Amino acid sequence: MVQRTAHSLSNISAASRMDPVEAWREGVNVQAAYNNPQTQAAVEAALIAMVAKTLRYLDYSRTITADQDIIDAVEHLRLEFPAMKLEEWAIIFHRLKTGQYRPGYERLKLPELVSIFQQYEGERAERREATWGELKKATPNNLDDEQVKALYEQYAQQRREAKQAAQKETQVKRVKTDERGRWDFIPYPNTQDHEPRGAMVKKVDAVFSQYVRLRATDDTGHGECYTCGSRRHWSEVDAGHFMSRACMSTRWHEDNVQFQCKRCNGFRSGEQFLFARNLDAQFGEGKAEELFIESKQTRKWTRAELEQMYHHYKRLVDELRSSKGL
Repeated sequence: MVQRTAHSLSNISAASRMDPVEAWREGVNVQAAYNNPQTQAAVEAALIAMVAKTLRYLDYSRTITADQDIIDAVEHLRLEFPAMKLEEWAIIFHRLKTGQYRPGYERLKLPELVSIFQQYEGERAERREATWGELKKATPNNLDDEQVKALYEQYAQQRREAKQAAQKETQVKRVKTDERGRWDFIPYPNTQDHEPRGAMVKKVDAVFSQYVRLRATDDTGHGECYTCGSRRHWSEVDAGHFMSRACMSTRWHEDNVQFQCKRCNGFRSGEQFLFARNLDAQFGEGKAEELFIESKQTRKWTRAELEQMYHHYKRLVDELRSSKGL
């Protein structure tokens, strides 16, 4: 048990790519490993690190942040789902990172985690039942239990081989290099003629932020915070996002970003509830949900689009500064 647990912990990143049926069959039971004094500390540390890294990666506006709350959440999930395997925890949190599990309105606290674990258990049961059903169709009625078990293992091995073959097909091909390991051809050289895309994103962020803040001000440069109503000078506030700026499809959406004081945007995590309510009041019922749905769409901005957007908002900023004397 100790060796199996140590092996699972050392290969936890690979476990996230396992099939749920495979993880259930070959994985290490979390509660059993935790109850073993020799592996208890390592298992608890691995689970806490798994949860904490996922929460930091997702960067949701309404989530668990305090260390003690994370520890309490891990303990609750471990006790609530005693049959769960260590490898299955890895699969669940990997799916959260890749967007297969998407909590609503960027909220991911303990109730949402419990719901996701329950969803996973249901999916696992369906997969196991389907696998067993396929096996029974191909199994003669006169076989004894040992023969059925042997057929099941053979069928499982075939599924593993098919999965490995599919993974090999998706592997990224290496770029051809010369005898010194240098690329024979670099399609997008980093020269002055080709400004790095990351630098272009930052330029658009900066000019768009100025536009959002300036459009909401009067001729003195002061405006009202979108969520709390306090008056601030445009140079002292943020361009606050309703849906996170990590969502590229709505990162520069003019309705999604508003004049917001640093207290609401920073210390109060964006005040998303008030933000949503004010969006619906300003633009009509359902606007917040519309932005939420749009934020989940994948969007890859081209270099040409970023340059066009930069020049567009640069012109608007110059016009606002000139008209308001700022």
